[in-house]
Amino acid sequence: MWEILTDFGKHYKSTVIKLTVALLFVFLLVQYNSYGKRANAHTLNLQIKSGMIDRLCITSSKNITFDKNGVYAQVKEQKVYIPDQWGNITKRDNLNIAIVMNEGRYNRRVYEVDDRNANLLLQKSGIEGCRSFSAQKKKAIF
Repeated sequence: MWEILTDFGKHYKSTVIKLTVALLFVFLLVQYNSYGKRANAHTLNLQIKSGMIDRLCITSSKNITFDKNGVYAQVKEQKVYIPDQWGNITKRDNLNIAIVMNEGRYNRRVYEVDDRNANLLLQKSGIEGCRSFSAQKKKAIF
C-alpha cells in the first residue's frame, strides 16, 4: 500500500494531466450532444424575427402518436399533424418538438428543442402550446 502511494506521489503531475484531459473529453461530448437542440432554437428564433415563421407549436415528445389520418402531436387540446418520419422518435421527458405550422400537413418542419429553449421560443411560462407571430410581421423594422 505504501509503495502505491509513494509511486503516485512521484507521478502525480502526469495523473492530474490525464484526469484533466479525460474530463475535457467528457465535457466536449456532453456539449456536442446538446448543441443540436440549441442550434435549432437559435435558427427558429432568427426565422421568427425575420418573419419567415408565422405560427409555431411546441409539445413534448411523449405527446406524439398516430391515428388513421397519420402522425400527430397533441398540443394542449388540439391535434397537430406532422410528417410521418417523426412518429418513431425516442420519447424523452426533456425533449420537446417544435413544429413550424406551414400550409398543409406535409409542408411542416419539425425541430427538437429542450425545455429552456421551448420557453424562450414561446415567450411565456409554459413549455407547450402554439403561438402566432403575425403581429411581429406587421411591425416595420429599420
